[in-house]
Amino acid sequence: MAPAPQDVDSFLPLADGVAPVLYLARADERRTPLFVSANAEQVLGLSADAWIAEPELFWTALHPFDRARIERELAVWNRAAPLQLRYRLAAPDGRQLHFQETCLFDGSGAEPRLRGLIADATELEVLRGLVSAGAGAVDPPSLGPFGDLLPGPLALGWTAFVDLATGEGVAFKYGPFAERLAEARVRAKAFGPLATKAEGQSGLAATASGSWAELPDALQALGLGEASFAFCACVPGSEGHRARGFFFGGGRRARALDPREERLVRALAEQVALWLRPRELARELEGIGLERQRLAGSVLLAHEDERRRIATELHDGAGQTLMAAVIQTDLALRLAAGQPQMARILSLAREQLATTLEELRGLAHALRPATLDNLGLPEALQEMARSFSGALELSIDAAPAPFPLEPEMATAIFRIAQAALTNVARHAQAKWAALRLEVDEAKDRVVLEIEDDGRGVEQRRLVEGLGLVAMRERAQGVGGTLVVESREGGGTRVRAVIPLGRRRG
Repeated sequence: MAPAPQDVDSFLPLADGVAPVLYLARADERRTPLFVSANAEQVLGLSADAWIAEPELFWTALHPFDRARIERELAVWNRAAPLQLRYRLAAPDGRQLHFQETCLFDGSGAEPRLRGLIADATELEVLRGLVSAGAGAVDPPSLGPFGDLLPGPLALGWTAFVDLATGEGVAFKYGPFAERLAEARVRAKAFGPLATKAEGQSGLAATASGSWAELPDALQALGLGEASFAFCACVPGSEGHRARGFFFGGGRRARALDPREERLVRALAEQVALWLRPRELARELEGIGLERQRLAGSVLLAHEDERRRIATELHDGAGQTLMAAVIQTDLALRLAAGQPQMARILSLAREQLATTLEELRGLAHALRPATLDNLGLPEALQEMARSFSGALELSIDAAPAPFPLEPEMATAIFRIAQAALTNVARHAQAKWAALRLEVDEAKDRVVLEIEDDGRGVEQRRLVEGLGLVAMRERAQGVGGTLVVESREGGGTRVRAVIPLGRRRG
């Protein structure tokens, strides 16, 4: 090592006891080094002798994207206060390291000098980048901002992430300074052997030599089939040790991961896990919602089947029995001719039987209108509207659909309309109401709207009202939505939108 200048003596005790690199340099344009502490090789990847022997080494190793900024900051430095610099240097093994430097100007001697301290900030910068990427919008399943953080510090030529929940991922290929050169979609199943290896070794598996034959075609197309170094990091899941995804990387370097690099990879995997968790919960909630919708539809369908069965029993069972009793009463009336008292009793009994029969038929019709099954939804709505004619002025606009609606969809629409009009007649104090049914093929949906000029609906009943809750469940049971809102000018609007989708089959 070249002898240290006389004024470096005060540096030496400090230089031997701290991790950052201490240096002394001339105060010229290129900051020609005069002394560099012995731990330079451990921190910078180049020996102190190399820095002294090659004054331009700093500028050669400086990242091209940082060069103009560093030159500008040095040019405008007034030297009265310390200068703080942040930059990236390329290590001999291809790694791109982050550094923080504090530079002091010393003009007290015969020749002005610069005294400085250079600290390795690679781990800090990567962790800061992980948090920043996790807080931003990342397009799944690429995880591009995450994947771009490690290629430089780990000297990786490529990275890939696979989300096991979707079975998809993206691979990225990088240039010498981690410049992204290409990307391709990958599938999870191609990483089976490597993924199993990673999950079985506490979330991280790495090798410093070998050909990774199990890399999928997408990676082979990027020229990543051969790698002198590769690793696979397991992205932990929320249930035990089951993996949620895997992060891969590889390049041409001769050694395995050191402890700091392992920390960075594990931090990446944990940060990705945190980022994926809300999306995993969203998928779970979506699944729960679909299951709830399916169960609600099954319950409503069972209700309608039971209604149909009870209506049939009332009509064909009790209804026929009452009809037979009416006929027998008529026969008894003829036999009781000339017996006024007996005739009065039989006439009263016949009247009661006829009234009960009519009420039974009305109940059976309300349970399951035969018109809905025999003539279709528009006719059933028209027939239902006639039952409200004495309570309010009602208009119906329901043209026949261009194709038959599924029975459960037609039933749901009919029941929503029935419940909405019943609410209007009983509670709204409305003078008129209007019902409109539209099958919108362009938007692949059915729209039902009921409007009135009544007093509106209280906010509490919008949330707690059993009738409104049942109407929403009817709509949700067939994959639709229902909204109840105040109508401009007064009154209420009920709007149900039900997708046709696969039901058109």
